[in-house]
Order: sequence, then structure tokens, then C-alpha cells
Amino acid sequence: MVESKRKDLEMKRLVVLVLASSLAARADDCATCTAAKECEIHATLDRDAAKALVEGLRRPDPGARQKAVEAFAAACQKHANCRPAANAQALAAALRDPHAAVFAYAAEMLGTSQDGAAVAAILSKEVDPILKRVAKPAKTDKEQIAWNDDISRLKGIVLGLEACGSPDAGAPMAKLLRTGNLEVMRLAANRCKEVRSREVPPAILDALEACRKMPDSTLRGAVFIALSNSWEVLTASGIKSPVNETSDPNESDRFLREAKAWWQKNGKTWK
Repeated sequence: MVESKRKDLEMKRLVVLVLASSLAARADDCATCTAAKECEIHATLDRDAAKALVEGLRRPDPGARQKAVEAFAAACQKHANCRPAANAQALAAALRDPHAAVFAYAAEMLGTSQDGAAVAAILSKEVDPILKRVAKPAKTDKEQIAWNDDISRLKGIVLGLEACGSPDAGAPMAKLLRTGNLEVMRLAANRCKEVRSREVPPAILDALEACRKMPDSTLRGAVFIALSNSWEVLTASGIKSPVNETSDPNESDRFLREAKAWWQKNGKTWK
């Protein structure tokens, strides 16, 4: 009981520090923070925040661990003009959490609060092991729960990649688009338009083609339309998207054909 109260006091202290820093040294007011070095106020805040995060991630309640992630991300966001890689690595510790909701939230908070290039590198390493697991069909209720948890983890990764704002997020996002797993493709299809990387448009084309070869289903149609919409947001190609992927297959084939031709002509100069 005493230990629990002590940890609660530490968390409250961190919240107070965050609020105080927002008044004394907001990112848009702090002229001394740079991309390479934090001001003393923010450096002190980070040390306290990192300590609270480590302690918070040891709590048995996943909800409390998630709050520790939230508090650390909030502290970092108070000096967004200085995002040291050490903070990203500190928050990445939450990706080792066995609870899928904590992992997913940490992945998303990485994208919103840390250096984009560091986040892309961290999340990229998480993609392959999870994709390998979800590639295996669940045969038991226990396996289905684990499969659903991994889909939740991938959703967090996609949100983190979308939010991080780095072109380096293109490679892992492209990998998610090319999985051939409609559930995973749906996650990436709706978010990839925010990742402006040369690796994303050709991955969208590959995903569109893969969709056309899959058995007809409502999910396939939804993924195809999401992909075509993301294509247009990224490329501004002006190609008319099909209204419904399944009602008029010729229209879907026409869109894919024209999109491929557009990329072949404009891909080298697209930015």
C-alpha cells in the first residue's frame, strides 16, 4: 500500500512538472532548445519523466502502464522542437509490454511525441515478427485472441508511422501494404496517404493489384477503395477512382491500369 501511494505521488509530481513546464518553457517560447541540445528546464523534465516512465511500466495494471506512457509522451511534447533519440528509446521500452493495448498506445505515442527518423527505425523492427505471427491462421480460441492482439499492435504501429512525419516511415508502411493480408492492408490503406515517401505509391499499386486477384468480398472492396483514395491524395494524378470496387470490375481494372501508367511516366519526378 505504501509503495502504491509512493508511485501515485511520483506520477502526480510528473503531471505537475509537465504543467509547470508548459507555462515556464513551452516549445514555441523556448529559444534555448535546439535539435541537438535541450534547455536545462526541459532536460530536467525529461530525466524526471524517464524515471517515472520506468517505474510506471513496472506497475501490474496495464491501465497504469498506459498512463505512464501518456505522461511521458506529454512531457516530451512540451519541447517538440528538441526531440533527442534517447527519449524515443526510453518510450520504446513500452513496446516490450505483454499487453497489446499498451504496445499499441506506445507505438502511436512514439509517432506523436518523438523524432520521426528514430520512430521509423524503432517501429520498422517491430513489423516483421508480428507479420510472421498473423500470417498463421488461428486454429483455437486462444490463438484467435493472440491474433487479434497482434492486429491491435499493428494498428498502433501504423498510427505511429502515420504520425511521425518522416519519409523513413515509407519502408515499413510499404511492407504492411504488400502483406497480402486484407486485415493488415486495411490498416495501412487508410493511413499511408500521410507518409510522403517514394516507397509508398508503388506499394499502393502492388496492393491494388493483389486485391484484384483475391476472392470477392466486402473487405476486399473496402481495401481497394481506401487504397485508391490514398493513391490520389499522395499523387494528385487526377485519375477517376471507382465508386465501388465490386460492382464494376472493369472500372477497378481501368483505375489500376491508368495508375500504373501514370506512375511509370511521373514516378521519377514525384516528390
